Amino acid sequence: WITNSDFKSTGTVTYTIALRQRWDYVFVANNKIVQQNTSGYNALAIYRGAQYVTVADNYIYGDGHSPLALSMASYATVVGNVVDAASVANEGGIEVEWKVGHAGPGSDTSHHVTIVGNVVRDGNWCIFTHRRDVDGAAPHDVIIANNVVSGCTIGIYLAAGSNIMVTNNLMENNTTNLSVDSGVTATVRNNLGHVTENSGAVT
Repeated sequence: WITNSDFKSTGTVTYTIALRQRWDYVFVANNKIVQQNTSGYNALAIYRGAQYVTVADNYIYGDGHSPLALSMASYATVVGNVVDAASVANEGGIEVEWKVGHAGPGSDTSHHVTIVGNVVRDGNWCIFTHRRDVDGAAPHDVIIANNVVSGCTIGIYLAAGSNIMVTNNLMENNTTNLSVDSGVTATVRNNLGHVTENSGAVT
């Protein structure tokens, strides 16, 4: 449990909080987590195939890599956070990914991840799924719902993955609200700011 604390890294600190071994039943809530090293990595990094993870009601800021990295994590819920995204290329706000260097014993990829009710703003990719290494498995069974994604180059970016649901998000002031790469299987519907259906009439 990591709760009710104020974490701030400056100078040459690489991570603010990093779980670099296999941890299960992780609960991170009601914290302020700030990474102010532009050449550093994540403000909150959950690696090595952690399972049963909750990240709730935090403020997370990152100058370097994506402030919140699930790489890899499964059966994870990310809810009610405010995330100031990084503007670094190939990074963003909340990432759900596979990366071979982050693998742990018995881990495959990030899966069964629910990202709901967050505000992610002002960076490169606000929320994204990714497979950093082509020989690994892409994330799967991911729900991205009821978030506000604002002021990013891409609001929601599905670079890799399968069985992804993107629904009921508010997308505003992004250069591109949603981008889905080839080979990704996703259901996209009812997102304000990204038209997937036109029907009926309004008076």
